Amino acid sequence: MTVSRGVRMSEQQFGRVWDVFLEATGHRPLKAKIQVNEVLVALIELGVTTWSKLPAEMRRGLFKKQKFSAAEKFHVELEDHVAKVGERFKLDDRLALAVSSTIKTNLRLQKQRTGVSMSRQVRQKLEVA
Repeated sequence: MTVSRGVRMSEQQFGRVWDVFLEATGHRPLKAKIQVNEVLVALIELGVTTWSKLPAEMRRGLFKKQKFSAAEKFHVELEDHVAKVGERFKLDDRLALAVSSTIKTNLRLQKQRTGVSMSRQVRQKLEVA
């Protein structure tokens, strides 16, 4: 399902998204095979994952109206917490994927033919091998 809605953000916020887009495209946006919307979706997924790791008090703190000094202190604490969460993620963390029996059968057949493990085949398809 595709939902098409406009997203309002400041120029500064969009500038940060654009910087991520440029980095993702190797600073060649005209030859990019991805679109800005794909970058936004990836950042949202990353944000939702990070959100789920925050303590409840920090979640509430994100939406509190605060004076500048209190907000600045909160954002420093938030950045520290997010950095700690990021350190806990490992490159070799396991990811469970549910695939249809047809795909599993095809992966098994290809494993028998080529000798390449099913996991390696999936990583190659996802371009993370």
